[in-house]
Amino acid sequence: MYGSGRNPGGKDPGVPRDPPNSGLSRQNSFKPPLNPSDDLALNSALSERTTQPFSAFKTPFLNTSRWNNVEKLGEVFGFNEYNEMEEMGGETLAERGIADVYESYYDPYPAWRNEEVPITRLRIEAIFIHLTKLFGFQFDNAKNMYDYLMRLLDSRASRMSPTSALKSLHADYIGGANSNYRKWYFGSRMDESDISQEHGIGNVSSLKESQSNWDASMASFAPEDYVLQLAIFLLVWGEANNARFMPEYLCFLFKCCVDVFYSLDFKELNSLVPSFLDHAITPLYNFYRDQLYEKIDNKWIQRDKDHARVIGYDDINQFFWYKGSLDKLQLFDKRKFMELPPHERFTHLDQINWKHSVRKTYLERRSWFHVWINFNRIWNIHIAMYWYYVSFNAGPLYTRDYDINYDNKPTTVAKLSAMSLAGTLVSIINLISLLCEVFFVPRRCPGTQSVLPRFFVIYYSVYCFCHQCDHLFCGASFSSIG
Repeated sequence: MYGSGRNPGGKDPGVPRDPPNSGLSRQNSFKPPLNPSDDLALNSALSERTTQPFSAFKTPFLNTSRWNNVEKLGEVFGFNEYNEMEEMGGETLAERGIADVYESYYDPYPAWRNEEVPITRLRIEAIFIHLTKLFGFQFDNAKNMYDYLMRLLDSRASRMSPTSALKSLHADYIGGANSNYRKWYFGSRMDESDISQEHGIGNVSSLKESQSNWDASMASFAPEDYVLQLAIFLLVWGEANNARFMPEYLCFLFKCCVDVFYSLDFKELNSLVPSFLDHAITPLYNFYRDQLYEKIDNKWIQRDKDHARVIGYDDINQFFWYKGSLDKLQLFDKRKFMELPPHERFTHLDQINWKHSVRKTYLERRSWFHVWINFNRIWNIHIAMYWYYVSFNAGPLYTRDYDINYDNKPTTVAKLSAMSLAGTLVSIINLISLLCEVFFVPRRCPGTQSVLPRFFVIYYSVYCFCHQCDHLFCGASFSSIG
């Protein structure tokens, strides 16, 4: 089993030879010594020192079911002894097992253990366990996300103070100006929804005031608040499966979780839902799956539908960017989801009627109209610049009484008038592009801009250009021709 790790031409100094035709037996198993200066442990092919768990997704327990034939390893890693101290699957997220046995030389998070840390590892671990019970997250997901968060904090704490590391990480994920959640929160006007729910519809504040209140709220957080929100965000992401391709939906879920969490009194720790995956992720996943597949004779068969009729990831992401879309979220009992109090929305996530709530936001039709609607700016630049150069150098075409022998020049007014026709050509291209937009963008979707006002503005500009050029050419430049 480990023959490839032995020294050629000699005996392996640290690992006993396997019995013939067998793996390592329990009788001949080897447990590396704990003394860091012992060469036996350093040279052992089974020593954890040679394979330190740098991966963020390392399984904390060696005797997990993910390891094939792990029972054949005996006491090599000391996991049986560890199980006697703590039952397998106990509520612990830290990397123990290995880390505890070799704590004298290996600490998975060395920069997050001094006296300057704003919150201890045990406290962070307790928060993850608390959230796992409350929201029904999977325990393996909690272990992975705990290790991931601790490594992020440890990495930043090695380059700055632990407090700055925690605050900057929270700013990158949730509270900062560049975080996706903050952009979504104000882009979907959730600040208006929160204020109207709390103070009434007539008390909506301005965007600048809401952003100022946001910054003040983030600055007032305790370390537990930073860790709590980071933990919820990471746990939601870890549970999301295919919903990770819908980041705006994850922001929506995060807000629902935070709203319900801060509304609890915690006199008793009762789970809100048995399984977060089944409650919040599976309903939307089933809706997306049914767009592409149908079940026939207990087999999933791909539907014969054009892409323009399939609601995809982009449509769902676009849906969650607009308050008008969120207001259309409807439960199976016909109630509006956003009319529920914020602290009650999480428990109703599995009751959303996605089929009657989400619509197409863009029709992916195959057409030559894309040449106009998607490349209109390219046409504008090339045609306008081409017209400028041609009209500037083609003076004989619009010079009154032009004679090649005299090479008389056009008037300045005539030259500028000819060049200004580029604006008319650009406006015509934009007008065609605007009409093609109706063919691709459904008019009923929130966030869709109205076509008629833009149509009349462009049409009026084309009319003014043509009328002015006609006046300048005929009235000023060619008035004496004929």
